[in-house]
Amino acid sequence: MRLNANHPSLRLLAWNVAGNLARLGNDPAMARFLNTADIIAFSHTGNPVNNVAPVISPELTCLRLCSRPHVARHGGVAIYIKHWLRSYVIMEREDRESGILWVRIRLPNGESDVYLGAVYLPPEKSTTFSATMSGDGASFWDILQNQVSTFGQRGQVIVMGDFNARTSNKWDLPNMPDLDAPRNNPYPRRENSDQRRPNAWGWAMLALCNASKLAIVNGRTPGDPSGATTFDPCRRRRRGHTRGAGGKGLIDYFLVSHPLLLNQEGRVHHMVDMRVVPYGELPLQPPVRRGDRPATRNGVKFDHHPMVMVIP
Repeated sequence: MRLNANHPSLRLLAWNVAGNLARLGNDPAMARFLNTADIIAFSHTGNPVNNVAPVISPELTCLRLCSRPHVARHGGVAIYIKHWLRSYVIMEREDRESGILWVRIRLPNGESDVYLGAVYLPPEKSTTFSATMSGDGASFWDILQNQVSTFGQRGQVIVMGDFNARTSNKWDLPNMPDLDAPRNNPYPRRENSDQRRPNAWGWAMLALCNASKLAIVNGRTPGDPSGATTFDPCRRRRRGHTRGAGGKGLIDYFLVSHPLLLNQEGRVHHMVDMRVVPYGELPLQPPVRRGDRPATRNGVKFDHHPMVMVIP
């Protein structure tokens, strides 16, 4: 995805900010971290004041804030880009009801464009479906499937964000009806530190990948060899129980068209990498109480780790 001589690759960042997008501004340390990315997809943004996207860094501009069509702290997605990308990245589609936002990356030299989608899907059985979305979570997957199919006919596809999907080690590549990897499979194995059984959203994601020729990047690159946890609320509510439904796990993903991840031999391209950023690498202040979450200088706490992917 070489756009010019100065930028031989793109660095993508996806992060569920727990409704705190508006509070990320005025924090120079956090701005320096965010400036390491070229394109950022925030999920669970909440609804900033007057639905105006906040300035989070002088080097980044908000291409679009897609918040829920009602006043609520939950949901919403936003895409920020570096200023140098403004001539390459344009808005493509916005679906406020479903929480899906698409942009198109226009590549030079006649290469196929790349369509990048940012998503946020609430957990299963969430009251958000009845309060904020038409239909239910199943309709989200139908909509996403149709959009991926449309954009996949025009170019390559990247979808990233919080799907609230558990997938275990089930197979995500096509021609495997049972979604389990065969022993002699030539494609790279996908590791997952979250070995709980797939939930409904997980099965739906695997079916989407299988039908649309998308591959899960998590757990397949040198930077993420184990399929690291992306949701980790840290703080305990009572003995033996963690805050958040089901405790920590892998529920945020990068999904990409096969040519963006795999070479002609079916192995991960040597210049593609992805990693989950530990809380310890973020500019956060240590918690006051044991077991509590670290926070930014503005008191913002997170329960999801940022994910970073580099694509050549």
